[in-house]
Amino acid sequence: MSSSLSSKFAFSVLVVLLAAILFFCGVASAIVITNVMEIKEGASWVQAIGGFLAIVAAFMIGNSQAKAAIAAVGLADRLSYARKCNALLAVASELTKVSEKAFEVYKTRHELMMKLFAGEWTLPLETLLEELADIRAHEFGDQDVLTTVVSLKVASSYLKNMLDKMPAAIDDIDNENNWNRFDHLLNVIDINRKLIAKASETLGERLRPAIVSHSS
Repeated sequence: MSSSLSSKFAFSVLVVLLAAILFFCGVASAIVITNVMEIKEGASWVQAIGGFLAIVAAFMIGNSQAKAAIAAVGLADRLSYARKCNALLAVASELTKVSEKAFEVYKTRHELMMKLFAGEWTLPLETLLEELADIRAHEFGDQDVLTTVVSLKVASSYLKNMLDKMPAAIDDIDNENNWNRFDHLLNVIDINRKLIAKASETLGERLRPAIVSHSS
C-alpha cells in the first residue's frame, strides 16, 4: 500500500516537473522566436540565443539563492535555540552556586560570619531572577523543560525571600538568643537549594543533547 502511494506521489511530482519545464521552454522559445522575427542581420541570432541563455542562468541563480536563504534561516533557528538553551543552563547553574554558598555560610551558625555575608546574596539573586523571568520556557517545545523551569522559578523566589529574612533572624539571636526563626529559615533554604540543584540537573539532562543536535 505504502509503495503504491509512493509511486503515485513520485509520478505526480514528475508530472509537475515536466509541466514546469515545458512552460519554461515555451516562454523561452517565444522570446527566441520574437527576437528572430525582428532580426534583419545574422548577428541577431546571437542576441536571441544570448537572451535565452540569460533566462536560464537567471532561473538557476534564483533557485540557488532561494535554497541558500532557506538553509541560512534553518541554521539561524538552530543556533538561536542552542543559545537559548545555553542561557537557561547558565542561569540555573548560577542559582545553584548562590544557593549552595548561602546555605554553607548559614549552616556554620557562626554569628560573625553570618552577619558578614547576610546581604551578599541579594543582588546576585535579583539579577538571576530577572534573567530567569525573561526566559520563555514554552519556546523550548518540551513539557518537562517547562515544568522544570516553573519549579526553578518558584524555588529561587522562595530562596530569596528566606535569605532576605535572615538578617532579622540573626538579630533575634543577638538580642534574645532565640534560634527558632533562624532554624526555620535555614530549613526552608535547605529545601529550596535542593530543589534548585535538582532543577538544574534536570535541565542539563534535557537540554545538552538538544544543544549538540541544534549546533551541528
